[in-house]
Amino acid sequence: MANWEAYRLMKAESVRVGWPKHYAADLTKHDRRRLSRKDAPETFVWILRESGTHLLPIYDGWADATLKHVGQVYVYDGTLQLVTVERARAWLEHKTRVNMARRLEQGSVTICKMADDPLARILAQLGARIIKTTPSNGHMFSATLTFAGQSKHKRH
Repeated sequence: MANWEAYRLMKAESVRVGWPKHYAADLTKHDRRRLSRKDAPETFVWILRESGTHLLPIYDGWADATLKHVGQVYVYDGTLQLVTVERARAWLEHKTRVNMARRLEQGSVTICKMADDPLARILAQLGARIIKTTPSNGHMFSATLTFAGQSKHKRH
């Protein structure tokens, strides 16, 4: 379901702060389109910079590198809250851990975008063990995992 309330709050915060001064289409086109979709994220981290925005939804993984080049960082979980980078990182990791635990219990396939996502640590904390990895390209790899006595094929 579209998340128009989140977009409304983001737009208002953008006006209040006066950012982005450059690459405003990040907010008015890309973030708006993402939040208008049927599968719009209900929770996410949003980065507002002088030069654009970045929306990090909670899926299977997230790129920690994105949080190293930030302006103002917000967490959206029903309300838009300005937080520290450390708080955003902890919040993302917690939400990712919860999401991964739920998906592993359901036995679904997990897809991660980048090999440098902190997903390996989260999966290890959930009891998963990588038993085989296969490089796919420079940033991604496939891994076969065991979890709770089962074998799952994961693509990162």
